[in-house]
Amino acid sequence: MPTRRRFLAFLGSGAALAVAAATGVAVFKDEEEESDGFPVIRYGAESCARCGMIIDEVRFAAARSGPGKASKHFDDIGCCALDAADDIAGEEVRFFVHDYTDESWLDALGASYVIAESIRSPMAYGLAAVRDEQAAQRMAGETGGRVYSWAELPEHLPKRHSS
Repeated sequence: MPTRRRFLAFLGSGAALAVAAATGVAVFKDEEEESDGFPVIRYGAESCARCGMIIDEVRFAAARSGPGKASKHFDDIGCCALDAADDIAGEEVRFFVHDYTDESWLDALGASYVIAESIRSPMAYGLAAVRDEQAAQRMAGETGGRVYSWAELPEHLPKRHSS
């Protein structure tokens, strides 16, 4: 039979876990990063680090991680690109985006990007990432958009909800 002290300790640890979950703090290491090195985002339960909106569309979600830097998750690739431009992060920081077509994780620096009014992203940047430039050119033709590299994005995106 549990003692009063054990019950209170159990209750306190449960409250701490609930607070951590509500604030987006990872309690266990494997919640922050998958074994393949890609971030883990809790879709529908986690907010964008830049604009505060709930992250719930996989194909537009993005992330930043690196040693000595807190991981950040974003609801829109545009939020991530602008955050990266605002923060001189250094070489050890990595940025990740999802491929628009198959929702797989991509290294943001190696992906190609399409900006088009017809792409309905969460923060209305009209921005989608794809695996390579050939796929981006195809998507740009289909959407009436233009192709950009990661480095070019900040100058072509409007500044919204600056932090």
